[in-house]
This record gives sequence, C-alpha cells and structure tokens, in this order.
Amino acid sequence: MSNRRIFVVGATGAQGLPVCRGLVKDGAYSLRVLTRNANSSRAKQLAELGDVEFLEGTFASNEDLRNGLKGCWGAFINIDGFNCGEKTETYWTIRAYELAVETGIKFFVFGNLDYVYKKSGYDPRFRCGHYDGKGRMAEWILSQRKGNDMGVAIFTTGPYMEMTIASQTPMTPHYQDGAVLWVAPLGDGAVPHVSLEDCEHYVRWLFDHPERSDGMDLEVAIDHIRYADLAAAFQKVTGKPAQYIDVPLSEYFDRAPISHQPAAYNADPSDPATMTFKENFTGFWTMWAHSGRNQGVITRNYQLLDEIHPTRIRTAEEFFRREEERRRSLGIETLFEAIQKDELKSEIAIIGGTGAQGLPVVQGKRHLVTLSESGRYRVRALTRNLQSPRAKLISDLPNVTLVRGSQDNQEDLHNLFRGAHGAWVNLDGFTLGEKDELFYGFRAYEIARSERVQHYVWANIEYALENAGFDERYHCGHMESKGRVGKFILSLGQDGMKSTLFSTGPYMDMLMDGMFVPLEQPDGTFAWLNPAPSDVKLPLIALLDVGIYNLWIFDNPTKSAGMDLSVVTDNVSFTEIAETFTEVTGKKAAHATVPFEKYANVAEPYPNAFVNWVLGPNAARDDSVMTWRDNFGAWWQYWGGGITKPRDVAILDRIHPTRIKSLKDWMEKVGYSGHRRSVLKMVDDWAEKTRAN
Repeated sequence: MSNRRIFVVGATGAQGLPVCRGLVKDGAYSLRVLTRNANSSRAKQLAELGDVEFLEGTFASNEDLRNGLKGCWGAFINIDGFNCGEKTETYWTIRAYELAVETGIKFFVFGNLDYVYKKSGYDPRFRCGHYDGKGRMAEWILSQRKGNDMGVAIFTTGPYMEMTIASQTPMTPHYQDGAVLWVAPLGDGAVPHVSLEDCEHYVRWLFDHPERSDGMDLEVAIDHIRYADLAAAFQKVTGKPAQYIDVPLSEYFDRAPISHQPAAYNADPSDPATMTFKENFTGFWTMWAHSGRNQGVITRNYQLLDEIHPTRIRTAEEFFRREEERRRSLGIETLFEAIQKDELKSEIAIIGGTGAQGLPVVQGKRHLVTLSESGRYRVRALTRNLQSPRAKLISDLPNVTLVRGSQDNQEDLHNLFRGAHGAWVNLDGFTLGEKDELFYGFRAYEIARSERVQHYVWANIEYALENAGFDERYHCGHMESKGRVGKFILSLGQDGMKSTLFSTGPYMDMLMDGMFVPLEQPDGTFAWLNPAPSDVKLPLIALLDVGIYNLWIFDNPTKSAGMDLSVVTDNVSFTEIAETFTEVTGKKAAHATVPFEKYANVAEPYPNAFVNWVLGPNAARDDSVMTWRDNFGAWWQYWGGGITKPRDVAILDRIHPTRIKSLKDWMEKVGYSGHRRSVLKMVDDWAEKTRAN
C-alpha cells in the first residue's frame, strides 16, 4: 500500500490534521494536500507528519482539483462550507466527485454532516445550511456509486468536542463568579459530539477496508451528550464548579454580534440562498434539542463504532480527563485555567481595523505587542468585505473575529458593540464625507453607550478650523468632522463610559503612500514638490507605534480616561526630510515649494475629484462634500502654516519608552527607499476598483 497516494481537500482544517496524521503515521499512505498557502502554520504542521506533498490552489478551481487528483489512488474531500456557503459547496462537491471519477481515483471518502432537513421529515424548523449542504451531497454521491468504477464512503461527524472548551464557537464556555458556564438553547436535548482524536482512526479504517466501507455512511460520535452531563463531567475532572444554563433561542442570538451576517464568511449576503448565522444555527440547535438520548432526529450506532474503534472515547468525562492529562504532561494551563484566562480577556470592538492606522492597532508590526497579540484582549473588527486582502491580514491572527457590516449602518453598530468591553473607532471620513462622519461619529458613541461599552477610544484628528480661529481658509473637511466629534465625546464626561481621544497628525508612512511620496528624477535624484514651505515642521507619526499607544490606553483606563493623547514621532520640515533621506540612502534629494494649483494638477486623483474620490466621479453627493482641491488646499495651508499645537513628548516617552523618536530611525527601520508602497486603504480600494473596471 506504500504507493497509495491520497489527495486531501480540507487538510489544514480542524478535522484535517488528525485525519492526515492517521493516514501517514506508519507510511501506509502518502498525501497530496490542497492548500491556499503552503507556508501557513497549519501546512507546516502537516509537513512534519511525513510524506506530504503540497499543491497550492483552491477547491473552487477545476484545474486545481484535477491536478490534485491526477495520479492518486484515493481522495478525502472535506470542503469548508463556512468559507463558501451551501450553494457553492454543492457545486464544488459535485465537481470534485466527477473529477475524481475522470482521473481514475479508486476510493473516495467524503467528509460529511447529517442531512438534518431530510432526517426531520423536511421540517423547516431543522433547516441548517452547513449540515444540509453536505448531507444532500452525501446522498447524491452514494446514488452515483453503482454506475462508476470508484469506491465511495461517507464520513459523517458532528460538533467537535473540542469546541466545548474553545473560544469563538457556538458552544464556547464562559467563566463567571468562579464557575464555568455553558449557555445554550438545548433544553434536555443532546449533542453527539465528536473527538478529533478519534477521526484519525475512523478515516484510516475507511481507507484500509474498502471491501467493507464501500457504500457505507460511517456516522461517528463520542456519545449523545446532554449539557447538564457535560458540566457535571467537567466539574468531576477539574474539581471546579460548572453549570449548564438553558436559554431561549432569542436570548442566545442576542448574545451573538454576528447573528445577522452570513453563516458562510465568503457567501454573497445579497444571494437568497445565503443563510444568516441566526437562520443557520436556529436549525442547528433545534436539531440537537430534538436528539436526546440517541432517540430523536439524529442517532448513532455506537455498537458499530465500538467494533471499528474499540479504544474510542466514549464519554465527556473521558474526553475531559484525557485533555487535562495532556495539558499537564505538556506543562500548560489546565482546562479551567484556559477557560478562565480566555473569559478574562476583554473584547474590543474595532471600526477601521483594516485601515492604515487600524492594522497596526489590531495586528502590530515589527514584533510590536498590540491588542490581539498581547493576549489580554479579544478583538472583533467590522469590515464590509471579509475577503479583502486587508481583512485577510488580520483574520488569521489570534484573538480576532471579523464581523461583516458597515460603519454607516446603525444596526451593524449595535451588533458590533453589543457585549464588547471596549471600542476603538476610526471612521473612514474619506468614504463618508464630512457630514456623514459627523452623524455616524455621534451615533457610534451613543450606540456604544447604549450597549454598555466601558471604554471608548475615538481615533481623532485635531479640529483645524477651531485651532485656526475659525478662519475659513483652513476648513479641511476630513479634519473638522473628526475634531468636532472628539470635542463632543470629551464634553460628555466620564460617567457611564470612559472615553479617550487618540489624535494623530500626518502619517510618516505617507512618505511611502499618499501626499508625501517623492518623485524620482531621470538622474536618480529624488524631489519633493508640494505646497509646504521648506522650513515649516510637520508633526509626523510612525504607524508602527500607534498599536503600543492604544494598548496603553486600554490597559490604563483610569489614567487615559478623558485624555486627548496627541502623538508624534518627529517634527520635521521637508528640507529635513530630504536631508535625512540623503543621509540614510546616499541618494541626493531636495524639496521645492510649488503653488497648490500646480501641485494639484499632478496630485489630484482625477479631474474635478471630490474628497471622497474613492467612490468614483458619479457617486451621489450634496453640497456638504468638499472637492479634493478645496479640502487638501486647506490641509496644506494648515500644516504648512505651522498652526498645530506642540505635542507632549515627555508623556509619550513614559507611555512608550522604546518608541521611534526620529525620522532617521523610522527610515532605517522600514528600509525607506523613496519608492511607493501600499499603506493607505483608500488608495488600495481605488486600485482594486479600477482593476475591476
């Protein structure tokens, strides 16, 4: 059997890792694994197992599936329905099966879930998209078996037992008043939980015994576990108090900020075939509420499972005991400690997490410890597009959940803030415009208070018009909207909800993207040509440091409450920028002040652009939306006029002693070359939009 290679789709998922381990552990099988990224942490875990070949690609590609299947003896196909959604999974499951027949696969195992809609007698109360999407395909695959020279087996699992002790699952436990709580709309029903460890044995058995498993639907579980018994088993093993609390479905979904977003993160929310999280998991919990004692809608043949896997895990207590012993042997925190620690992490709701400033706040760069990486906070970040490149940058980080929604949708704001301890809000004024940012800036604060958020951080820009004595020449819309909202927030005091302003000036990183990128001349020199006087200093802030400042704000609410933390890295003129660039790179550079109109003829994104130019020239606008020239004409006058107030660098040094303190240090740290790099989200959005057109 050593030449039997198996093609695996879903290898890097929770189930895939033990399945692959079981297949290659003794050299009986080799694997070809389909993955989007062969360098991911999970792919690296697979590589350590043995004879594993990687094929970079996607299950949603005929070419990738065909290339993966060619030359293999078997296939294990477990498509991620939470990625693509029920409709798309249906199509690509069919194609995976057809291509397996086409390429001569001898044995095909399909990773399945119960077809609950059928098993319930097509009762709509039980419709659960991610279960039915797989279940009906299992029926279809078995119906094709007689006409094709390919053996097939179905491997039907259920909710993993590991999900009862993990964060961000439908049955995540909570720590409250010294006890572990499972809060679920289960009644006296039961969940046939599956141990991932046992999947290793079951799938290996299916491939090892095709003479028996061909045509079989192997439905596995530990046991039908009532959650009162789950809590009792946990308490017996750990010695710590545990309890199951039954709640109505309505209360359960009120606790979930993602209730109204698609159950599958890559599904089209406007497609009628797409179920929401609430719709999908209503059927999910209804299924288990009607499956108690292995006598309801979903049943298992435990006698058969004992025969196939005599040493399988049979009870919740046995699972918890094995897990506790594993943790002790590794010297890591106990089950109770892990749940307690995870619950004690405060959750921060983020608006603007995929923006230039938000990415380092959520993610951190150059090994800076920020919100998600600190281990002290969980982050839920609002984004319009869960599949955007910037969203993907943070989606795989620890302690981060993405929530689909819009900054200008009040229901989405309620869903985002509900249950969060803190909020970090940076509205995209370049998309909203001055008027809408004012409205949603006020409403975001009010909605956060209504949802009992404890600490609210507003990403602010100074109120230029006020600082300039309300001289209209300095009316810069994207600055004024943030500055007005900031003053409003602090004026309401600190009772009920702490608030902090995090005020930035121009980003130092705009030397790589945006207003400050130099022009490389034919002779290899670099020139900054803009309206700023050569000797006026600008308070530039390096984005690499903003994460640390915001971590301090949330870590120190008594010190930061009511504060306007105005940050800076270095105060530099464009003459000094050019001189520092030459010092760091050895390349000659200079700055020349040019009239704004001459500058605008080159810098304006397109003729007659508005400040929210990224929406395109034909977007609906009213008189409140400034033109690009009016907005940035005032912007250059404000910063070029030296009107801004000095920053308190002493407090910045106390908060962040290792902060970047000079332009030279920043240039050396980022490897600055004078060439453009992606920093600003609006520039990326526009580039993506123009490519699409």
